[in-house]
Amino acid sequence: MIIKLEKNYFAMGHSIKLITLISVFLFSSCTNNQQAEHRLFDIEVIKNIELDDQASQYLYSLYPIASASVNDEIIALPNYRNPVGVTLIDYEGNYISHVGSEGRGPEEIQSARYIGLDYNNNVVINDKASALIKKYDSSDGTVQAFRNYTEDGFDLTSRDMKQCDNQWILSINHHEYAPSDTSSMIGILDDEFRFLEMFGSFDPYLLEKKTILQDPILSVDCENRELYTTHVKVPFIQIYDLDDHSKAGRIEQVPASFKLSYRFIDMIEAGEQMDYRRFLIEEQSVSLMLSQNDQFLMLLFRNDTEEFYETRNFLDREHFIAVYSLDDYSYLGEERIDGAPLGTTKEGFLINLVNDDPLQLELIDVVQNFSE
Repeated sequence: MIIKLEKNYFAMGHSIKLITLISVFLFSSCTNNQQAEHRLFDIEVIKNIELDDQASQYLYSLYPIASASVNDEIIALPNYRNPVGVTLIDYEGNYISHVGSEGRGPEEIQSARYIGLDYNNNVVINDKASALIKKYDSSDGTVQAFRNYTEDGFDLTSRDMKQCDNQWILSINHHEYAPSDTSSMIGILDDEFRFLEMFGSFDPYLLEKKTILQDPILSVDCENRELYTTHVKVPFIQIYDLDDHSKAGRIEQVPASFKLSYRFIDMIEAGEQMDYRRFLIEEQSVSLMLSQNDQFLMLLFRNDTEEFYETRNFLDREHFIAVYSLDDYSYLGEERIDGAPLGTTKEGFLINLVNDDPLQLELIDVVQNFSE
């Protein structure tokens, strides 16, 4: 196990076609000396889901993010063009509703790449293009608009926006300067997106180094009062106490397939796109999300490929899951997964895009294999 503790905290352009929900359970017969060499992950398809025609027509250009209700079997999926908006489906693939249309009016949006569902299943869209957060009321269809703080010099970077205790817990990126010891990266906001508190600090690897990949990523365990953070560029995970905001530790293990470059790129000019593409393919992995269930903490990350840049199909990237024990945060190993992870559900499943024709979903469980 590689973990640095800071207090004595531990007791020991394609339509969406197929999505999987994955719950991770790991069996490992390894000893301390063996590390995690004999881990086994079995992926079990729980059910096949075919999206109905009405849901399918709204998801021609799925953006690779999904947000799920914390109370009901509802998944929100964003489409980034033709049409822009968010479509709600149930776990059977049935269409529930669609919100948003492209424009600058009171009920319209220009982008739907940062989304969430509140405790009442109202759709929330952080529309960065218009510098507004729009909330679509599921009961009466009304729309409220709130400022998203871009004009204050930072972004709310949570792509899957989550609530805890009826408050929004969101990641923050101060995009005007390199992160420092005083740069808070976690925000607690009320139901109308007014800041209540900021806390947390950027990972030490990023301090005083500005990079386009510095955006924070977080996952909140409301029940156990813990919060996990990382960044797009790094695989390191910081653990915070949700109640007193203290940092409990930092996981330093770099998964075997995670490419961590010591090079930092501040910005990408139009003429440098090919260099950036080469950088992501050859030198640098991308962290996508953190998730946890009742046993494990999980980091989802990807490696870009030449094929992806030719097809722009999310399934042509390489995606991995790194697994850590929630008991002591020891690293248990990684596994490459088919498809592209999009988000998590209330059950702790991962929502995973695994096929792009026909328009279908699957519920998939990653279960213990006791054969060994």
